[in-house]
Amino acid sequence: VTPVFGSTTIVHDTIKHNVVSNCSGNGIGFAKGSGSGSYDYAVAESNIIYNSGWGNSGICNSGLSMWEPVNSDTLPGVHLTMRGNFSYANINSYHSSSMYCQNTNLTSDGNGIIFDQPGTTGTSFTGLMLIENNIMVGNGGAGFICTDCSTGQVIVRNNTSWGNKVD
Repeated sequence: VTPVFGSTTIVHDTIKHNVVSNCSGNGIGFAKGSGSGSYDYAVAESNIIYNSGWGNSGICNSGLSMWEPVNSDTLPGVHLTMRGNFSYANINSYHSSSMYCQNTNLTSDGNGIIFDQPGTTGTSFTGLMLIENNIMVGNGGAGFICTDCSTGQVIVRNNTSWGNKVD
């Protein structure tokens, strides 16, 4: 389940109450478009995501991903939310000597949940990001990770992460 943004910035997008499995890419992924589009005010809530991220493209994939959002405004309050999700057994394990996850020599991204590079979109994302009440178990990478989150604020509370980094 990945909304397509192209050259439009989408605001107020919610993915809620889904069971997502066996995806070669992200189970649920919000991502910038191929043009100038992206997203803001996104919510992923009460989803079950498992056995995803295993594709052989060399692209880093995880169970639930929010990658390179943009600011649609500078209003205070929560802009990105991941709440009440159960993300398990997501392993990005394409093994090849020439194609690792973004040439990092790691064979797994496969995180349960990731806020991915909100600070690298050119107009560094400054919105508040919230991750709460999630369960992340048995994923190839981290249960939860936030890469390059130096430009915005992240609230992480009441999550359970156990037995991750299995790949």
